[in-house]
Amino acid sequence: MNTTEIKALYNDSNLQDAIEVEVVQAALDIIAEDVGTANHANRLIWAKQALGAPTQAMKNILPAVIVQNRSLTVGQVQGASAAAILSAVNTVINVFADGGA
Repeated sequence: MNTTEIKALYNDSNLQDAIEVEVVQAALDIIAEDVGTANHANRLIWAKQALGAPTQAMKNILPAVIVQNRSLTVGQVQGASAAAILSAVNTVINVFADGGA
């Protein structure tokens, strides 16, 4: 994908909705994860914030989720399965789970 296509995906409401759903799933998964998981305390803070404001959490990670998949076509990104989107969300969570507000 080129920059124009990537930027257009930032405004794709269907993709935003799909990522938001997977943000909630990722947050629930973090709440249930073992406390010994690396970075768990910060991940738990992120999860609670994400559950309280899932739309904002989605907006925060949206660019990273899309750009990490820039080798795909627009159609592949738009047609990604829930599992693929959850995987992409999980890949970037620790960048945002830094204990900050």
